[in-house]
Amino acid sequence: MIKSIYRVSLAAGGLLTLAGCSAFEGVPAAQPTDEYVLACDKAESPGCKTRAEEICPEGYDTLSSEEGFTRKELRIRCSDGG
Repeated sequence: MIKSIYRVSLAAGGLLTLAGCSAFEGVPAAQPTDEYVLACDKAESPGCKTRAEEICPEGYDTLSSEEGFTRKELRIRCSDGG
């Protein structure tokens, strides 16, 4: 009896996992009004700038920048390129 309950639970869990992975949501391209918040370890602070340049290859405006003891947070908006 316990083995059959275990098998049913495993099968149900597997089906739920597959159902959860079947949906795919596309992400629209960045718009000039979009804002992004990037958080990174302070030790890797150039990583925030690199990530911002990847998101906004035409440039970006820094809306705010906050630094904690171990973390840096950068809020940006992509420039319109003009």
